[in-house]
Amino acid sequence: MSHLGKADWSDSERVRGLAESYQNRYGEPFWDVFCDLVKTTSVNDVLEFGSGPGLFLVDAVKRLGASRVYGIDESAEMIEQAKMFLSRVLSPTQFMLIQLNLDTDAIPFEPEIADLAFSGFLLHEVADPSQHIQSARKLLKKTGVYSVYDFVSGDEEAFVDEMMARGSSEARARKKYPHMCKHSVDDIRRFFDDADYQSSRYKMVTDFVVIVTGLKSSS
Repeated sequence: MSHLGKADWSDSERVRGLAESYQNRYGEPFWDVFCDLVKTTSVNDVLEFGSGPGLFLVDAVKRLGASRVYGIDESAEMIEQAKMFLSRVLSPTQFMLIQLNLDTDAIPFEPEIADLAFSGFLLHEVADPSQHIQSARKLLKKTGVYSVYDFVSGDEEAFVDEMMARGSSEARARKKYPHMCKHSVDDIRRFFDDADYQSSRYKMVTDFVVIVTGLKSSS
C-alpha cells in the first residue's frame, strides 16, 4: 500500500505545485503563531528538515534575519529549486543543501549548528518521529529550538472540508486523514519530552494544524 501521508516528489507537477502553494501554507496566520513561539530565540543559523523549494529558508533570511541556513530534502528536484531561490538572498557560502532520506540516512552535520530547526508538514511522514526529534536536538545550539509545523488529529471534519476545497474527493480525504493527522498535539509534545527538551509550547494555526516548539535548554 502506498504511504498516504508521504508526498510523491518524483511527480514534477507536485514539485511545482508545492512552490506555487507556499503562500497559502505559510501565510500571515502561520507567521503570527510562529514568531510568537520563537520570539525569544536569536536566529542566525537555521536548519530545515524537508526544506522543499527552500522558500521557508528564504523567509528565515528576510523575516528572521538568518545569516546562514541548512536544508535537507529527499528530492533532488526540490534541492535544485532551493538553490535557485536561496541564491537570490544569500551567497553560496551562506547556505548548504543536502539530499538525503531522513528515515535511512545519517545527517552529516556537526552537532550544535542551529539556533532554530524547523520542519513543515514533515513529522507525519517520518518513520520514527520520536527518534527524529531526538536527532534534531543534537543539531541545536544550547538554547536552540526545534519548531514542528504539522497536521494533528482531533477534527476530521475540518480536515476533510479543507482537502475537498483543494479538489480532493471526500472518500480520498477520509482515507488520508489517519495517515496525515496521525499525531495529536499531546503526542508531539511527548516526543519532545522523551527527547529531553527542556520545555515545549504550542499554538494551533487552524483546527487541524499546529506549531509545537521545543526548547533544548533554558541556560
